Amino acid sequence: GTDDIDLFYNDETVRNNFLNYDSANITVSCKKDSIRLYQLDAMEENIDYTIRLWAQPLNKTRLISVVVVFPKNESTLLESYSKELFPELPACP
Repeated sequence: GTDDIDLFYNDETVRNNFLNYDSANITVSCKKDSIRLYQLDAMEENIDYTIRLWAQPLNKTRLISVVVVFPKNESTLLESYSKELFPELPACP
């Protein structure tokens, strides 16, 4: 169930989700109520990206996971999407 969220969303499993990038490193993670957020800096084909991954339990057996990836030079767009998707936790403080 969603009580086991730590098994699926921790530093190691999040890093493993992005192994296909040339590099990907967690820069910050935080929680607010039931929402978890991981932010990573990544590189693919010499382009720098920012990745945000949110995870939130929906009920006892389901959770939602949302990933957004934007080039670093599109940070304004990343912030806009983040606020629309998770207004309670668009970014880590």
